[in-house]
Amino acid sequence: MVPRAKVATAVAPPPPTQSEMAEVLGDAYPAFETLVGRAGPGAAEWRRYTKNSPWVLKVSQGKRSLFYARPDSGHLRVTVLLGGRAVDAALAGRVSKRLHDSIRKAKVYPEGRPVSVVVKRPSDLAKVEELIAVKLEATARPSQVGQMGHPDFRVAREACRGQLKRRSR
Repeated sequence: MVPRAKVATAVAPPPPTQSEMAEVLGDAYPAFETLVGRAGPGAAEWRRYTKNSPWVLKVSQGKRSLFYARPDSGHLRVTVLLGGRAVDAALAGRVSKRLHDSIRKAKVYPEGRPVSVVVKRPSDLAKVEELIAVKLEATARPSQVGQMGHPDFRVAREACRGQLKRRSR
């Protein structure tokens, strides 16, 4: 029997630290902290989907994935996966019209449409919160509406509703 050669395995680098995130994101770091803070404790998990892919922060609520955040130089790319009912609700006016084009252009997968938002400052979080709110509302059973999500996301959802009502007048 011929002995097998040992194959060197590359050790994956650890997830980014707070200081590395602050350095990479720059001015977008406060928005990142706000977004993760609103998700609640234990909701965020750093993941790598392949050995060559970058680190992605997956934020979940139980078994449901709320969004994925990928840090990049000077900004954060946040992707919310919207199912069919959420897309219909969003295009029916549940999110601002600024997002309609990106929702329509998103490629359709069996899991839904990945809608990405580039976050450079805390004010950009309103778009992400609108998408999360429509996702939670569209997938909630009638008895669960108002009971879903972390309290901060419910507050954000109500704020988004108020902003949309003011814009439509």
